[in-house]
Amino acid sequence: VFGEPFDDNVIYTYHKFWVNPSRDGLQEYLNFSNRWHVPILIGETGEFNNGWNDKFRRLNERFGFGWIFWPYKNLDSDLAVVTIRRPPGWDLIADAGSANSGTLPPRPQAQAVLDAYLEAAKFKNVRVNDAYINSLGLKVP
Repeated sequence: VFGEPFDDNVIYTYHKFWVNPSRDGLQEYLNFSNRWHVPILIGETGEFNNGWNDKFRRLNERFGFGWIFWPYKNLDSDLAVVTIRRPPGWDLIADAGSANSGTLPPRPQAQAVLDAYLEAAKFKNVRVNDAYINSLGLKVP
């Protein structure tokens, strides 16, 4: 999975989504960690469901792997620490950035949508997803 360690002061990180949350899903990383006596961190995972998050987090912790579940924030999703409400016109921005389109909204309209997004992303305007936070073994303040 990784090459031989090139330094004594490194952490190896992997990204894995939607894997079976069982030992066989992490065995190659566990083998590497044990063989070379190096720390492992899952640097990006999540976005499946809260039950899976809980199982996968616990599995990584059982093996001593650090973890970072993402995302912190997402549009209209319960699978993030906080949810940003999708501002009106957001699909115009998303479509303009997709490979299937090239149509840009007029600049003043795009600016208004992006400004609305920035306002919606302020912590005072987001919704905290308690169940997601709990699935990470954390408590909502």
